[in-house]
Amino acid sequence: MAYDSNVSNGLRLLSLDGGGVRGLSEILILEQIMKGIQDREHLDVPPEPWQYFDLIGGTDAGGIVALMIGRLRMSLQDAKQAYLALEKKVFSARNFFGEGKFKASVFEQEVKRVVQKKETSPEAKMIDNSNQSTKTFVCAIPAADITTPRLFRTYAVGTREPFDCTIWEAARATSADPTLFTRIRIGEDGHVEDFIDGGLGFNNPAELILEEAKRLFPDRSLACLLSIGAGKRAAIRLMEPTLLQKAFRRRRLPSALKATVNDTEGVAERISKESTKVASSFLYFRFNVQYGLEDIGLTDWKKMNLIFTYTNAYLQQERHLLSSAIEILTSRPRDMGVPSLL
Repeated sequence: MAYDSNVSNGLRLLSLDGGGVRGLSEILILEQIMKGIQDREHLDVPPEPWQYFDLIGGTDAGGIVALMIGRLRMSLQDAKQAYLALEKKVFSARNFFGEGKFKASVFEQEVKRVVQKKETSPEAKMIDNSNQSTKTFVCAIPAADITTPRLFRTYAVGTREPFDCTIWEAARATSADPTLFTRIRIGEDGHVEDFIDGGLGFNNPAELILEEAKRLFPDRSLACLLSIGAGKRAAIRLMEPTLLQKAFRRRRLPSALKATVNDTEGVAERISKESTKVASSFLYFRFNVQYGLEDIGLTDWKKMNLIFTYTNAYLQQERHLLSSAIEILTSRPRDMGVPSLL
């Protein structure tokens, strides 16, 4: 897939990293970009990401955000409020029995509430037969093979997906960090699998979204990829194994956690190099708060105010990068309805 010099005709991709409560930072960055588009195009209100991106992919926290703004077409303002409420309720519900520190049942209940506000049923399926939502996927990992990611999509690829899960199931699967929640079992017609958090090895789904774009749009050129992180992270220390042994074999756990730490920035560096190659050049934008968020844990919902503070400071420093991204996103005529490429 080569970069098209006529950027008005190229694909625009949005990739969202995992990061627990720090996923709020991704929404704040997107808000700033959309406000910039509003100013540049003299709009009455800020537009929404589904009006500007042809494909959205996310993992863990980024997966939840992707479902909100892509599959459910929530406004960023509504997504922000829903995300704040979700994280507070979920990470206040401690689990004192069984696997995981927090109650997966509370997570499921809260995601269903979000879904029901936009759909006729909390059991709404991922695949959107109305074609009203932007093509969106979230990444999870089969517990039986942690080296192979599974994408839960809002669209069919090939003849048929193995099964069409619900939106809340996809949200649970992409967020099922084995230290925080029990795994989730999904499937139908005898095809049932256990899934865990896609962040264990695929915390930055940018390479996955590039592969998916090639599969979906083989004849289209790529204009740009926006990859948004949830802040630089401190190193993860491997503590004495307890319930984690139930999720992974002991000898595989250290390498899985190490992959989580190295994956995000390693992927960013590889794509940065790939974007400059003549044969596949495209505009690549990586937004990721550099300082301040590393001391905010995945479940520290009480530190949300710090996420606002450090993200806003980062955005002030990256005004030139923001301007460049806004320029490429507004270079294509569009309507305010469903994106033309869908």
